[in-house]
Amino acid sequence: REVTDNLPENSSEPIINVTEALSIILPLLEVAANLPESSSKPPAKRARTLEKRFVCSAEGCGKAYYYCSQLVHHEKTHMGYKSFLCGFFPACDRMFLRKEELL
Repeated sequence: REVTDNLPENSSEPIINVTEALSIILPLLEVAANLPESSSKPPAKRARTLEKRFVCSAEGCGKAYYYCSQLVHHEKTHMGYKSFLCGFFPACDRMFLRKEELL
């Protein structure tokens, strides 16, 4: 059976067979493959190289961290800074550096 068997007889649309379609499409695909890459593409992501730039200034410590927030948290250990009160028992007055230590 041919494709035209399923079409109404009074169809005015042109009919093209697969061989004709491929003879049109394949040369276009070859041209498209040889075009330079579009500049509209986002640039490729660079590999991020992190350095431990934030170094503890406490004498004899020398620990280094990737982020300033990590260093700030670490420096609290040298200062004895504990801002989280237990509160589990009314008589408990223990303090902790991190909230996670309360659990």
